[in-house]
Amino acid sequence: MLLTFYLLFIGLHVSEGCTLENRGEVLNIAAHAGGSVLLPCYCTDQHTTPERFSWKKDNKDTWEEISIESGQYRDRVQLFNGHSPGNVSLLISHLTEEDGGDYQCSVEGAHLIIRLTVKGCPLENRGEVLNITAHTGGSVLLPCYCTDLHTKVKTFRWKKQNRSTHKQEEISSESGQYRDRVQMFNGHSPGNLSLLISHLTEEDGGDYICAVKGSRLTIKLTVKGCPLENRGEVLNITAHAGGSALLPCYCPDLHTKVKTFRWKKQNRSTHKQEEISSESGQYRDRVQVFNGHSPGNLSLLISHLTEEDGGDYICAVKGSRLTIILTVKGCPLENRGEVLNITAHAGQSVLLPCYCTDQHITPETFSWKKDNKDTWEVISSGSVSTETEFSWLMVTLQETSLYSYHTWLKRMEEIISALLKVLI
Repeated sequence: MLLTFYLLFIGLHVSEGCTLENRGEVLNIAAHAGGSVLLPCYCTDQHTTPERFSWKKDNKDTWEEISIESGQYRDRVQLFNGHSPGNVSLLISHLTEEDGGDYQCSVEGAHLIIRLTVKGCPLENRGEVLNITAHTGGSVLLPCYCTDLHTKVKTFRWKKQNRSTHKQEEISSESGQYRDRVQMFNGHSPGNLSLLISHLTEEDGGDYICAVKGSRLTIKLTVKGCPLENRGEVLNITAHAGGSALLPCYCPDLHTKVKTFRWKKQNRSTHKQEEISSESGQYRDRVQVFNGHSPGNLSLLISHLTEEDGGDYICAVKGSRLTIILTVKGCPLENRGEVLNITAHAGQSVLLPCYCTDQHITPETFSWKKDNKDTWEVISSGSVSTETEFSWLMVTLQETSLYSYHTWLKRMEEIISALLKVLI
């Protein structure tokens, strides 16, 4: 009796077939271009195996059947009835805007309509012109993104207006001017099509276009170079021999990274401009530039100045230059050209005055000499060699000035005897 009832129940269940969930209704589903979407269609009892079912799309005048072999959907659709017989839902991958429209799922005479909207990429700020300013040597981000960042854009392009040819040239990391200098961000966020340009040059300035299907954005990029502060002028700077001098040369915006710049000096003999570097002979290990600390500061520091360092210096960047006339003061002696008379006493010390009019000056070379009848004998040059030698010479100077020849000869013998004792 129980077995008969069970078989009757199974027979009734099979005869019921597939009752389609949401039959007769219209479902609205939205998805993003480049993504996937599941169009739901299943029996109220998913263990039921429908005898027949089909998926079709409204193609204006007719309903076209969908299959894995059909051109538009080749290798992009998948059914789920293999896992659950009553679930005939359709998965469409790699969506395009053309996939949008009305889909019909038909199961044993019952129908369900699904209206699919595939969102493309209407660009943020589309149709506008954005103005962006950046500095040479730096980087800039040109913003271009879909209003929905989850949108996967199948194709998009960045182009630049060539001012010479008036044509739009496509930009890529493989193109000559931008080789290894551009980077896209859509790998991290599919709807972000922004372009990063590094190591900017003034030539990178211009009109850029970000274009996707049916939408575009224009960005006007201005790349500021380095119009030097005080450009075209002549600055006069005075420094002292032995000291240091800072020759100022900098961009109005110190953040500007200057690709190339030069310091040159006008050679007064040859009338040619000679380049200056820490490797060049005259300036070896005496010059220093400051752009490592502040990229737009190209100032030149010269140390251990000599009078030969004076002259016309030129700081030059692309399209801009500055001239600096450096005057290096040497050591004009106080009372120069005069004869001073000084009297001192034997056995004491005497100071023979000799100094620069500006005592901040460090003379590169100097010497002391004594008139020895026919010749001038060098007492000291550059710097005092030894204190003993200088003291002896000074004493000799003092005593020969005040003693007779015999007294001086006797004193000399005493000094030589004392020196011999020290040496032995």
